[in-house]
Amino acid sequence: MNNSSNTNQNIIITGVGGQGNVTLARLIGESVINDNKYITIGETFGASQRGGSVMSHLRIGNSKIYSPVIPLKKADLIIGLEPVETLRVLISYGNPEIITVSNKKPIIPANVLSGEAEYPLIENLEEKINYLSKKTIIENFTEIGIKDGHHLLSNSIISGVVSGLKIISGFNEKNFTATISKYYFGKTLEKNIAAFLKGFKMAEIY
Repeated sequence: MNNSSNTNQNIIITGVGGQGNVTLARLIGESVINDNKYITIGETFGASQRGGSVMSHLRIGNSKIYSPVIPLKKADLIIGLEPVETLRVLISYGNPEIITVSNKKPIIPANVLSGEAEYPLIENLEEKINYLSKKTIIENFTEIGIKDGHHLLSNSIISGVVSGLKIISGFNEKNFTATISKYYFGKTLEKNIAAFLKGFKMAEIY
């Protein structure tokens, strides 16, 4: 991805309702607003109720952005909170230069729980995501978050990974901390900042 000051960046954050998809998109957008003239965020399909597919389009840059919707095959970065949703979006919006960061932890839908359908093997999902991406980071961020105190810390870990990849202008520890401090306090704030820093260090090994 070209992250020069004159290039807009197209980012899709995808998951299911209840994972904090929309919140994560707004967190990243608010964190970089002072470093970029134009920020647009659009939730384009799927219902945001718990269990439904959710996709947020985040467009960032210094030139005018005329639509919040990213054209097909034009995403620069996909942040997936659920592996099936990651692959679904990657197929439609990916391209040979796409970078993908995805949680490996599945959210089993109701039709699978009822026996009407089967959930794909994680190994197969991972293989396809890797094949369709120029660069991929796939980890069980939920499990890492649980070990650090809460499964919702996974989104701060993912944020740190994205920051560590240095592909979003202005998305750094300072701006992340300033933004998240508006919403969390005390120990919760400390844990989220620590989770972000853990993710940042994880990105160094890729």
